[in-house]
Amino acid sequence: MHIIAMEKMISMIPDVMYDDQLFSHLIHEALSFHNDMCSIYDYPRTEPSCLHALTAEEPFRKWIQIEKKCKCYKIHIWFIGIA
Repeated sequence: MHIIAMEKMISMIPDVMYDDQLFSHLIHEALSFHNDMCSIYDYPRTEPSCLHALTAEEPFRKWIQIEKKCKCYKIHIWFIGIA
């Protein structure tokens, strides 16, 4: 099942990578799927999984960029709340 999900993600990543919301949603769903597979179905965390598609160079850089944007936005909102 993980291999099918990984292949599907590899084919989808180029289409969704340039839309931050779609890419964030894909990341969230991949993390949830991986967690469910490991915790419910005892899939070994050391085996290849759909997360491997997100750790290729370009998708991983995009993931980090989105995380930084989100962090900066949350810090900005927090400072506005203090002022």
